[in-house]
Amino acid sequence: MEKIVTIKLKPINSSNWEECANLNVSADQMSALPSNLFSIAELNFYPQTKAVAILNTKDKIIGFATYGTPENEKVSKIFRLMIDEKHQGKGYGRAALTEIAKELFFKNNSDEIQVCYDPNRSSLKNFYGSIGFKEKELLPCKRRREGKMLAVLSCDDFHFE
Repeated sequence: MEKIVTIKLKPINSSNWEECANLNVSADQMSALPSNLFSIAELNFYPQTKAVAILNTKDKIIGFATYGTPENEKVSKIFRLMIDEKHQGKGYGRAALTEIAKELFFKNNSDEIQVCYDPNRSSLKNFYGSIGFKEKELLPCKRRREGKMLAVLSCDDFHFE
């Protein structure tokens, strides 16, 4: 039987943003996403985006995520989801992804959630696919010559415990 992993999502604020900015992914993952500090700075330009710290049961910040639903739209987007390298492989990422999807579907009344990722990272396809995301199309990307994969999750395809 799979162990149930519990996390909490806490809004980024003046007392926790620096701790989130200092979280790190492993060296081989660094090219897949911008720094957390960049993502926190970017929030100033996207008021519909929510930023959260991901906490374990001991209230330790172990990850960071940004997501939101643009005004007058029914499609939500997960812009960033990362777990610190010291806490990867323990189920925290999947637990956070599930909680974020629940919030977007059931509190924001979204019809669909979109995420983009490096198409060469099969681990990301498997990670997002584990709760029902389906790859849709390859999109152009300024940072990556091969583009980025757009994957979508409809409420009907959402697998959660």
